[in-house]
Parts: sequence; structure tokens; C-alpha cells
Amino acid sequence: MSFIINPFRFGGTGYVIPQSCRFNDDDNAYLSWTPGVAATSTTSGTFSCWFKRGNMSETGALRRHFISGDGSDRLEFDDGGDPPTGDHLWWFGNGGAKYITTAEFRDPTAWYHVVVAIDTTAVAADRMKMYVNGVRITDFSTETQYSASQTITIGKNGTTTYISKQDNANAGHFDGYMAEYVWIDGSQEPATSFGRFDSNGNWVPIDVAAGFQQYTFLTGESSTFGDITGGSGVAGCFDETSGNSYVASGDNWYAGQDWGSGITKTPIRCVYEASNVSDIAGGSHNSDLTLTVYGSNSLPSNGTDGTALGSTTVTDPSNGHSNSERVIIDELTSTTAYRYHWLYALDTGSNNDSMYCGEIEFHEDNGFGFGANGFYLDFSDSSDFGRDAVSRGSSTAYRYFRLNITANGGSGSAQVGELELFTLDGTAYPTSNMTSNSAPSPLVASDNESGSDAFKAFNGVNTDGNTWGLSTATGWLKIDLGSGNEIELDHYTITESASAATNNAPKDWTLEGSNTGSFSGEEEIIDTVTGVTFAASETQTFMKNNFASSGLTADDQVKDSPTDDVDNSVGNYAVQNPLDVKGSSLVFAEGNTRTSRASGAYAGSHSSIPIPSTGKFGFEVTITVLGGGGRHGVVSFNANQWADEGMDVSQAPSSTYTTLISLDASGDLYRRFNNAGSSTTEATDTSNVVGDVFEWLVDRDAATVKVKRNGTLVGTVSSVPADPLFAYGSCYGRTYDWDFGQNGYVPSDAAYSPLCTANLPAPAITDPSAYFQTKLFTGNGTAIGSGGNAVVFGGKKALQPDLVWIKDRDTAVEHVLTDSVRGTTKEISTNDTLLEETVSEGLSSFDTDGFTVGSDASYNASSSPNVAWSWKKGATPGFDIVQYNGDNTANRNISHGLGVVPAFAINKRLDATGEWTFWSQVLTGDDYFVKYATAQSNTNSPWGTGNFSSTQFMVTNNGTNNANASGTNNYVQYLWAEVDGFNKFGTYVGNGSTNGTFIYTGFRPALVITKRYNSTQLMRMFDNKREGYNATTGTDFFITSTTAVEEPSEPFDLLANGFKARTSTASFNASGGTYMFAAWAENPFGGSGVSQARAR
Repeated sequence: MSFIINPFRFGGTGYVIPQSCRFNDDDNAYLSWTPGVAATSTTSGTFSCWFKRGNMSETGALRRHFISGDGSDRLEFDDGGDPPTGDHLWWFGNGGAKYITTAEFRDPTAWYHVVVAIDTTAVAADRMKMYVNGVRITDFSTETQYSASQTITIGKNGTTTYISKQDNANAGHFDGYMAEYVWIDGSQEPATSFGRFDSNGNWVPIDVAAGFQQYTFLTGESSTFGDITGGSGVAGCFDETSGNSYVASGDNWYAGQDWGSGITKTPIRCVYEASNVSDIAGGSHNSDLTLTVYGSNSLPSNGTDGTALGSTTVTDPSNGHSNSERVIIDELTSTTAYRYHWLYALDTGSNNDSMYCGEIEFHEDNGFGFGANGFYLDFSDSSDFGRDAVSRGSSTAYRYFRLNITANGGSGSAQVGELELFTLDGTAYPTSNMTSNSAPSPLVASDNESGSDAFKAFNGVNTDGNTWGLSTATGWLKIDLGSGNEIELDHYTITESASAATNNAPKDWTLEGSNTGSFSGEEEIIDTVTGVTFAASETQTFMKNNFASSGLTADDQVKDSPTDDVDNSVGNYAVQNPLDVKGSSLVFAEGNTRTSRASGAYAGSHSSIPIPSTGKFGFEVTITVLGGGGRHGVVSFNANQWADEGMDVSQAPSSTYTTLISLDASGDLYRRFNNAGSSTTEATDTSNVVGDVFEWLVDRDAATVKVKRNGTLVGTVSSVPADPLFAYGSCYGRTYDWDFGQNGYVPSDAAYSPLCTANLPAPAITDPSAYFQTKLFTGNGTAIGSGGNAVVFGGKKALQPDLVWIKDRDTAVEHVLTDSVRGTTKEISTNDTLLEETVSEGLSSFDTDGFTVGSDASYNASSSPNVAWSWKKGATPGFDIVQYNGDNTANRNISHGLGVVPAFAINKRLDATGEWTFWSQVLTGDDYFVKYATAQSNTNSPWGTGNFSSTQFMVTNNGTNNANASGTNNYVQYLWAEVDGFNKFGTYVGNGSTNGTFIYTGFRPALVITKRYNSTQLMRMFDNKREGYNATTGTDFFITSTTAVEEPSEPFDLLANGFKARTSTASFNASGGTYMFAAWAENPFGGSGVSQARAR
């Protein structure tokens, strides 16, 4: 039984990947390894890797390789087009297999996870399975299957496997970050062997090296039981929020899982995580805390009513222990499968104070091993990135080890320069160099006439005359480590002599372990190796599939990771964003932490993560190449702020986001706020020199920005507006190196934090699916009287909607909207001006996790594909529905329930024909939109002369928003407020390019609505479900009186933290065109208490 306390704080998942390896294609960095033993299987294997993209060419004419079996079986970014975009995932298989994804993966702001699982003996459609972020890819532009039982080359004996290049040609290098790099030799594994969806719907890694599969969070399969009644009860122990469950009083509690009728499991590990509001036990429990795992096939009546499977004790849990600590109860003893498993906690003292529980996880062996030629690279050793972290050693401790060898030539004499044995902690045996066969102890022996030279294999020298050798081609070498010195062998190394001929080197051998030394049948064969070739003085490692490294240095180990650990500054770090560039020929390198521009015009970029509106954050900029001109600093985000001379806020389309604090090449510190007048000089300094390191310290709470040069303060800017700030750099003829913390930067003031997801504030909504979901469903034409069509959302959280908006995707029928305030069967249509209708076969109920529709063709035509966008109202999601009577009075105030000022509003008259009107906070004065005209913004607002407030909105005396009522409640207004990390209502300016404008939202969008408002273009809407990948398919929205079907346009990429235009058409991205947008989240980008959003 083992007991581990992990003091780290976790952001949404209990497993942390503490580092990654950065591959820079300019360095031609790669890893290589040639197996010397037969693979477990020649027809099956699984590749898994977490990665974050780096440099992406504007033309895309690059090939980025993940893994390659000497060029035959390989995964890369490429598409073979003219020019290739370099953003499709390709799997080339030995024998001519080829799979090219239709999806493009070009999001460098966050981490992806990819799995490729091969079994060429399977049915054709399943011989290659590819998963991205836990979802199997089934849409390929090219899909040529493996031949039946085709041999695969990754891990093949004698065939070199490459990481970050294709083959011996020095080309096709990967650029970006990799973590948790795995090859499973001998089995085709699903994505769930490497990750899982957490309780908020984010795909997160699991501990692959431990070989455990988590079962705790499998929804729909298990229920909870126990005696925890406070907080969120027993269920809260299994919701992965580390949180708010507790026992009101007492010295014990229990909580467990019922796997379900007919279902049994055999967990081998239990993980207990303390509450995030308390230490391990909670309250003032100073006595030892005993944690015991139980199993039973009957529902227990108390915490000990079952079979004890394993236990551990936490000493003095109230001292020296922090919130969210984790205790692991490992190697559970029972192999009996049980339906019920639970954790019982007992305070061994008499204190009856409240006891808190945060989270419980049960893990079960997932059944796969890494295989003979599998490997797991965790990149934990910055001096040896190719070190295989998988132990293939003996689980038995042995005193004696014997190496039985055959020389390469098959005749003549066999020689070994040095043999070293290693334990898991890296200790080498023998621990001292031997000077004879008996000194120092332990003893060694060999056969044939060379017995007196046996110690020379352990003397630390492999020169001529210091080599153990035989007069024959075969023989053995034995070492006795001495009584009490038995070891569990992890791996071993053999070094060939500097002067030995090639045919003297060992080629085939076995390594055996024994505790008697007789080797007469009681020994264990620990390793069998065949077909090895040594160069003179070469050292090779065995029982570890280690890779040789080329082009990587120690500083390529970074803390950029797909997981967060705030205490150790691990997370998804800010980089300079290649999707957000003004100007041309800006070069990105070193994982997008280096930007440069050759002589000529300025070019610049923003950081991928903004500096939050609260807290203190720092970053560094180092000048590594000096020439031309340049500026760097912080700026509020707004597309089109870049101008050729660097930064010119006069180019901004709105005065809302126009803060600029900039340090120029001469050392002068400038600032400009609110787009007002010329820049103000805050401080002066001497001109930049190569090697200058500038530290920017941004204190959002005190509204100050400090700049230091080589540790000396240059100046402080005060009264900085609360605009969202991004780190920026613009230059020509120079190079900037950026360090947001991933490259070792630690703020000079300990009150400041590096800029990464682990340090971002908690989002207001951790799982947006509780308040908004997009749902695709197929109509069945069933009438309400026959049960209708009950549509279930399927998100991680149940959603009972208050507004449902439905559109048939392939039939020319209207958009239909029904809300809970007006009531079921009450329909309004965005594509016409008609009054509200009652449709008895429309939407008939708002269900606990969905809705039910009848047989009306606009809702549920038989076999028709439909999309539904659904919202829940309330102050938390920032959405309200207000129905009111018109009275034709001017500037009338009407109450709403948002509690904050709205950012977006839509209004429709219900009792007569009337225009749809809508307003956004990005509009100036009294501007608003009218549907039919498809026009740019209009003035003389129907919302009156007043402003929206936190409690009211205003309408005025006109038919659009406030005509005399012909009935009751003859208007409806939908109002949204901005909720950070959940929705966004803003503006952007087009650039007229297919490498279009990037728009930051702070979340992975689920729905985006756009409208150009300085020209007559239609409003459009795009979501994350209909296509499911980039680029995104769209449907017309707020069009004229037509009722169009879905259009196969690809105007945007939806990304982990925003969206980017991928077209130059006027509806989305005309040069100089101004556009408003409304967006809702699939997942927040990151922050305390949530896992990172995945790249898309």
C-alpha cells in the first residue's frame, strides 16, 4: 500500500503534466531511435501526443512531422495542395495507406491532443482510428485503407523511428510544443486510454504512465451513495470541483459509487482530494486520519459494511497540509469485482468538528502495457529529452545478474567495455569502480580463460587493455552485488571498447537475474536482445527505448503545458499570436516566443492571452537583434490598430479600446489613453542595445504599468484605463524574445504572476452548457398527440431552456423562436415581420434537458436535419426576456432583471406586423439595426434617447418598440449582458484577406453571430456543431423575406480563445469594413477552477 500526498493545486483536473519540449524548426530539432529487439506486434500500435502549434507559414507550404517509422508510417501536417496549407493532419501508412483530414488544425493559442490507433488485422474501416481532443475523426478528404495485416514500421526492429522529421532527410521538422509523447506497441487503444472529459466537458489528460483508467466520472453508468449531507452532498464528492461537500459534524464519513445493476469493477487505486476550502480532514482535526477503501456487492448501511481493500493514514491532518491536497491509496488488494466501492474516512481522535471532503476518484487498470518497443517520453530530463520514462525492469530484487552474449561476427572473441545496472531512481551498480575480481566488494566472475578480466567490465574504463573479453564468440559475464544489496533492475547500459573490432561487439544476448547465483533453472530472463550493432566507444541503453536528441538544448524544456498547476507556474502560456498580425513578413520562432522582421516596413503582433482586468502580471522582452526600429508594450485590443509606423491608435474604429503604453527604440516611454490627442511622454532613457531586457509589470488593481530595463526602473504609468490589455511588439530590422514565464522568467516583484491560464481569474461560468447549447437533431414528423419529438441536449450539464431558436438546415422554411415567457407553441420568425402565431404542433414543452416539438414542418419535418440554439435566462448567464405592453409614450423606461447594463438587445412586436430591431453596445449614439433593409446602422432609435441601465431599458413612441397595444404584452425584448468567459458582444474591422482578422473572445465559441454595420450586408450565424471542425459552415440569419437553407461557406475558424476570418468576402471581412459580433461559449479559455479550453 502506498501513500502519496501531492501538495499541488489543480485547475479542473487532478493530473498535471509539469513540462513540455519545444521544437524549433530553425534548429532542425528531432529525436531518433532504432529498436534492437522484435516488436510486440508488427500490425498494431497506438500513438498519442499533446501538442501546441508554433510557427505556421502564411502560405502553409510546410510539412510538420510528429512521428515517422523511417518515412513509411507517419503523422504530419500537410495537405498536398498547391500550395499546401499545412494545416490538415495526414497519416501515411506503410504499403500506400493514406488518410487526410477534412478539418484544418491551425489554432496556436492552446493545446491539442491527437491519437492514431492502428490495427491492420481489423476490418478495413477500423484499421486506422484517429482522435483529436477525445473525438474520433471520421471525415477525411482522402481515405485509403491499410491492406489487411500490413506491417507497420514505427517500433519495427532495425527501423529508425523519428520524432519531428520524416526520415534521414533533414527536413519536415515539427514546430511548436509536445508533451506526453507515447507509442503503445501491440494494441490499438481508444483516446480514453490517454484522456477523459471532465465534468465541464473539457478533454484532459490522465496518468498514462501509471496505466490507470478513471471510472469516477463516467456519467449515466454510476450513481453515488454515502452519509455526506452538507454542501452538495455525496454527489459533490464526485463532480471534480474539489469542493463544497462536507459532513456537518462527527468524526467519520463515507462516500461511494454504485456502478449500476449488473456492472462490477476492480479498481486498483483510489484518489482522495481535500476540499479547496479546507485541509485534508477539515475543521480542527489534529488526530490521525485513516482512509480506507471498501467494496461490496450489497449497498452498505455504514462506512465499514464491506470488504476492506486498502488503507492509509494521514498523520496530524490539520498541520502542514494545504487545501486540495491529494492522497493516493494504491495497489488495492482485492481482485474481486464489486458493484459498490466507497471511501471511509475516520478521525482516530474524539474531535467531532465538521469534516470536509473535496473529490474522490476510483481508477482501474486499463489493461495495456507499452510493449517491447513502446515508449513514453515525458521530457522531464532537460539534458536527455529522448529518455524513455517507462520502466521495463524486473519487479523482483536480485543479488546476481548474468549477461549471456554472442559476438557480432559469430566467431573470434567477444568483448564488453562496460556494463552498468540501474535502479528506477537512477542509481548505477556497482556503486564503485572495481579494481579486481574481488575488490571492492561485490564479486564478479566469468567463464572461459578470461575469468581474471571480468572486473574490467565494471572498472569505469573501456580503453584497450581495460575490456572484458573472451577467446570465443559466446560466453557469459556475471556480477554478485553482495548480500543485502539486492536491486530491482530498471535498465542497463553496455559500452563497447574504443579499440574493439566490429565483430567483437555483442550482437545477441540475454540478461538474467538470480538470488542463488547458480543460474541452473531458478533464474529469471529479464531481457532478450538480438541484432544490435555498436560503434567504437558507443553506449547503448536497454530495457529503455531511449531516443537520441539532435538540435535540442536544455532551455527547450518549458512549463507550457496542457494542464494547470498554479503553485509551480505550469499552464498554457501566452505567446505572440501568429493569427493576429498587422503587416507582412513577421517571422515567428521558438514556439512563438520570438518575433522578428527584416528591414523594411513595420510588422507586429499581440499576445495570445490578454492581461486580466484584475491582479498583477509581468512579462519580459529581450532585444536579441538590433536594427531598424521597434516598439513594444501593452495595448488594448482592437483589430486594425496596427499601422505601418508601428502603433497608431487613430486607426481604431472605436474609442472604447484605445489604451497604448509603448517603449520605442530610443528608450522613450509613451502612453495614450482613450484615443485622445497625441501621445504623452512619461519617461526618457537611452537608446536600446543588444541584450537589453525589458520587464513590464502591469498592476490592474492599482491601474499602473511599470517598465524596467535590465532591472532598473525606466518609468511608471498611472491611471491606466480598465481596457483589456495585450502585450504587443512591432518592429523591423530587429528581433524580440518574449518570456511570459515559460522560459524561466520570474517577476522581480513576487506580488506579480506570469501570464498563463493557471493564473487567470476564475470564470463566472465554468460550464457554459448549463446556460447555452447548440443541438443538432433529425425530425421525425411525430405529432404531439403521439409523443412528438423529445430533443435531449446531451451537454455535460442539464439545460432547461427559456429561449429555443430552430432552423431546418436543408429546407426553405422560416427560423422559429419560442420562449418560456410568451409560452409554448408561441412562434415568431426572424426572417419576416409577421405577428406572433400559435402553432399547436410547434414547440410544446421546455424539458429538464431539452424540449419537445410536434409535427409542424418548421420544427420537425420527417428526416429533416435541424439545428436548435437554446439559452437559459437569469442573472448568472446575463440573459433576460421581457414582455411588455406598448403605450406610445416617448422615452419610456421598462425594467429588466439583469442587474448590469445590457450589451445586446433584440426587440419584436407581437400583435401586428413589425420590424425586428436589435442593438449592440458597439453602436454609437442612437444607432440600431432593422432587418429588412439589410442596411448599415440606423439612427432615430426606437429605444429612445436614454441609455440602457443596470435595471431598465428605454423605448419611445413608435410602432417598432412602443405602439399602443391592441392586446396585452404586445412586445418582447431579449436582452444580454456580457459575462466574462461566457459571452462577448463587440466589433472588428476586416482586412480583406483570407488570412483575416482575429477576434479575441476569451472562450472557445459555440455560436457566433456577425453583421457588417457600415454597409448593406446580411447578418449571419455560425456554430461549433454543424460542421464540427474548422473552417466553419454557416447559415443565413436575419435575411430578407426569403427563407434560405444552410450555405456551405467557410468564413471563420472557431478557436480556443476567439475566432478568425478566413475569407475576404464583404459579408465577413471586407477591407475596412466594420462588423459587430455576438458570441457564446463552448468552454472558457481557462482560469482558476477550470481546465484549459482545447485548440480547435
